Amino acid sequence: MNSEADAAKQAEQATVARTGTNSAALPAEIAEEQRTGQRDLTQYNAGRNTENEGKWLQQQDTLLGDQARGAGEEENLYSTSSGNQSRDLGTAQEGEDVQEQQNNGMIDAGIGAAGVAAGGFLGKK
Repeated sequence: MNSEADAAKQAEQATVARTGTNSAALPAEIAEEQRTGQRDLTQYNAGRNTENEGKWLQQQDTLLGDQARGAGEEENLYSTSSGNQSRDLGTAQEGEDVQEQQNNGMIDAGIGAAGVAAGGFLGKK
């Protein structure tokens, strides 16, 4: 048994002499490397999360700005004050008014023609 222990000790000494490392210190070095790796990973994740949050906040600001501009455009279109009313909406409303007048004119003409036809029919009796 002593010879096996001596052989193991000699093998350890040979390894230390050959590699320059103390095999007894190896587990401590591995543990320290793991702790360093965990710290690096934590710092990386924290930096990435901060960067992502900054991008998200910029996107939210842009979205809110776009919504505000859209609301302003609608306000200009549908404002109760005629001074703020958009010319585009005025033109659209004028177009609808003209269309309605034309439709009414056609209906009136149709009713008039039907009345003349009915009068002619009734007059033949």
